[in-house]
Amino acid sequence: MTPTAIDTGRPRIALDPRLDGRLASLAEGRTIVLGYYASRTCCSVVGDLAVDWRSSPPGPGFVELDPIEGVSVFADVRLADVLRRGAPELRPGGVLRRGTLSLWLGLPECWIDFLEGPTVMTRRSST
Repeated sequence: MTPTAIDTGRPRIALDPRLDGRLASLAEGRTIVLGYYASRTCCSVVGDLAVDWRSSPPGPGFVELDPIEGVSVFADVRLADVLRRGAPELRPGGVLRRGTLSLWLGLPECWIDFLEGPTVMTRRSST
């Protein structure tokens, strides 16, 4: 279903129906961490969203989201607006990436706006 309105409240992550009831077993007690990678190339910034499993919550620079099927979810704080506005959905990782997840945006233009923004290439503090 394609979203018709941009959500400006707390980030919510939808779950692909293929994962319904399976997320906790995939997690095996781990936490989902949503992040991204980006690189400046030829005066442009390119990048992609990343979904990782971690055995413990990440440190500073991440915000805790509502759990999904009892699984803790954290996101890079810089992604909060993308996740609020982009209609994100966790999906299976694919045939060659069994046991992994991917993050899809129903409104991918939010990601393009983010890549063009001032904070995309800033480094997180290590403290």
